[in-house]
Amino acid sequence: MKKRFVAKQVGVLSLTAVLAGMPAVNVLAEDVYQEKVGEVQTEAEKALLRAALNVSFVTEYGENVGNTYVESDLLWPWDSYTFKLGTDYNLPEGWELVGTAEDKTVKCGETASVEILVKPVAAETVTTRATINFKTIYGEEVGKTVAETTATGEGDWTFMLGTDYQLPEGWQLAAGVDQVTNIQVPFGATAGHTMIVEKNTETPDKPDPENPEKPNPENPEKPNQDNTNNDDGKTQDKDKRQRIKLKHQKQVMIFKRQVHFQS
Repeated sequence: MKKRFVAKQVGVLSLTAVLAGMPAVNVLAEDVYQEKVGEVQTEAEKALLRAALNVSFVTEYGENVGNTYVESDLLWPWDSYTFKLGTDYNLPEGWELVGTAEDKTVKCGETASVEILVKPVAAETVTTRATINFKTIYGEEVGKTVAETTATGEGDWTFMLGTDYQLPEGWQLAAGVDQVTNIQVPFGATAGHTMIVEKNTETPDKPDPENPEKPNPENPEKPNQDNTNNDDGKTQDKDKRQRIKLKHQKQVMIFKRQVHFQS
């Protein structure tokens, strides 16, 4: 730094002070010069009393996805500093560590480089869910179901009746009620929906096993009998033929005895 430049700075300071109504600055150019030189030397010393590290984040395919530069605090010339992941630097957002990252020790006044192997953070599984309640026109709840999906996208996901959820067994949509069956839910959200249903009169009641005389749904005119007797009457016809055969044989034997006795 040249003394002439420093002296010019002192002159500017003195003139400024006079114009402002203050006493003139009585500073020797040599003093200012020495002070400036000292500042430059101090900055140089600081640079020599730090350890530095260049960190590169790469994938297993060699793709560079980020870089960072870190320095230690001031050190003694004979010291060194150990850089640690999570303390001195962090991974890029959206990336996670593959394996481990070893600590890196760097001597004072030196700059080292290191590569950290990373991979993308796995996307969190997001569930879109719809809870459907089935009620009668009188408000009685007769069923409930939950439809859900882990599909992702933008906007809404549509849960469709017959594909994603079903009506309770024995019930149908209430006649004359205008209602939505395709339920739209924003991705990642949970929603509720109510559907109005009525008893399906076309569905026959199931036979009561404790009451076999209850009409059979497949043939209401006949009672519901055990499966062992449900053979279309074949067993009963066979038994009838055997009884007739035995009766005929008995009559023949009686006739033979009468003929033998008369002779």
